[in-house]
Amino acid sequence: MRQPLYFLWTPEARALRAVAALFALTVAYLAVTVPPFRAVQIWSFTIPFGLLLLLVPFLRKAGRAVVGVLAMFGFLPVWVETGLRGYLKYVHAADPKSEIVLEAVANTTPSESLEFLTHEIGDVLLWVGATAAVILVGLWIVVRLLRVRPIDNRPVRQLRTTRTVILILIVISAFGWYQRPWRGNLPPVYWSNVLDDVAELQATWAEAAKVRPLQFDFAKSVLTSVDDRPKTVVLVIGESTNRDHWSLYGYARKTTPQLDAIAQDPENRLGVVRDAWSVDSSTVPAFRSMLTFPLPGAETLPDGRLNLIAAFKAAGWRVTWISNQEDSAVRNGFAGYADRAEMLNRVSGRSSVSMDRKVLPPLAAALGNDAPRHLIVVHLIGAHPHYRLRRPEVFERDWGEDAVEKRLEDLDRSIRVIEANDDYDEVMLYQDDVISRTWRMAKEKAAHTAVEWIYLSDHSQELGEGANRTGHSATTAGGYRIPLLLWSSAEDRRVAASRPFRGDWLSPVLLDVAGIRLRGTDPTQDILRSDYAWIRPNLPFEDPDLDRVSAK
Repeated sequence: MRQPLYFLWTPEARALRAVAALFALTVAYLAVTVPPFRAVQIWSFTIPFGLLLLLVPFLRKAGRAVVGVLAMFGFLPVWVETGLRGYLKYVHAADPKSEIVLEAVANTTPSESLEFLTHEIGDVLLWVGATAAVILVGLWIVVRLLRVRPIDNRPVRQLRTTRTVILILIVISAFGWYQRPWRGNLPPVYWSNVLDDVAELQATWAEAAKVRPLQFDFAKSVLTSVDDRPKTVVLVIGESTNRDHWSLYGYARKTTPQLDAIAQDPENRLGVVRDAWSVDSSTVPAFRSMLTFPLPGAETLPDGRLNLIAAFKAAGWRVTWISNQEDSAVRNGFAGYADRAEMLNRVSGRSSVSMDRKVLPPLAAALGNDAPRHLIVVHLIGAHPHYRLRRPEVFERDWGEDAVEKRLEDLDRSIRVIEANDDYDEVMLYQDDVISRTWRMAKEKAAHTAVEWIYLSDHSQELGEGANRTGHSATTAGGYRIPLLLWSSAEDRRVAASRPFRGDWLSPVLLDVAGIRLRGTDPTQDILRSDYAWIRPNLPFEDPDLDRVSAK
């Protein structure tokens, strides 16, 4: 007599449970080390190998061995990679493609690698052991499955739910293999890309090593004079910050209460430049336009432009670079010139979670340095998408059905755009806190030496004003409208508030406040000078404010 629910102990049922256990084991291990969406992407590549095991009850000994080996061939690379990701995440707060990992691989000899492993043997053994345990459990599941009795001559019990689940898994796997971004997380592809990134980084280093001496030599050749009085210049560069979402610029929501208070105090003499645009809509070209500039004779340089950081170094300034962004181009192109570079964000990509308050302790340390002339560059992650990752939970707000939401509804913007605006404005509230803290720290430094403090964003974000979407935008004004704040311990910077500004004219301002004179620079590009002469940049969008200031 058959026992109740006998079908739960049939070979096909045991195969289903084994496959479900392998999937659960893989997902559980992935969940410890990678964000949920990426975990799904990586797991999806194990689906065909898991479903292959459903054939075991129908096969004999040789066939089962082949299927078992093929299945483990699919799961093993995922488990090993997951262990490595876990080690990097919990020991070094990094992922495999972060700059710190790529640099370590690119710049490490075999003897250094052995020394490194010896130094961190405890953590290494912990994650090796965890991965080995996962592999042993997986092998145990597969071996037990391979021992089930073959299907007899009876019909296989078919469950509609099982068929539906298998079909869904097949669809997920097919989608993952079809989508190129998903395929990029397939372990062989991913690690091949990592090795390519290492090779590219080594090539970049080799090129940078050639370029920097050329930049220094050219800067020295055009240097005409340097103001040798002690001074500290603090340049804070935001990311993806739209001035139209600051209450400091008239936004309906109170997103910058601290900066509002600073600007409203006449004793602070804070210059809030009302009309400022980046000339680029993404980070790397924006940094190039802000921190390099053409000069007569610079055609001999590889880029045809002088690097501003090289000019400061040639003038005898100490340079400290503090960054909460993971960007190899900015690191090699600018931070690499600094006397000290602190790269605080070790996770690449938009899923990075690294709060901007991280920059405050190293900024305090830099301000405490006794260098007579000191340029400190602070590069924030700002509002770099995804917005919800750019502020702590304490800055969450319920904005309610206010004028901002009503305007977006009048523009017939989607719910997703409206929600993104809410998230973005929470980030602006957090940025207000961080930026105002850097200003207060600079003001405290001014008790001991002359200080210049400048804040601007590299570029902006489209937030539904010019199009029914959010994010980087090369074709709407939202991608370029940036804030610019100027403060000096010795000068009233409010005189520049009514003048328009373009991001590629930042270098003349910095050279001026530092007292560095170079042959061939155009003083009329300096917004702080009385002979400042605005020229409209050639930008690919229509903006009434740009028309207004250019018509004067």
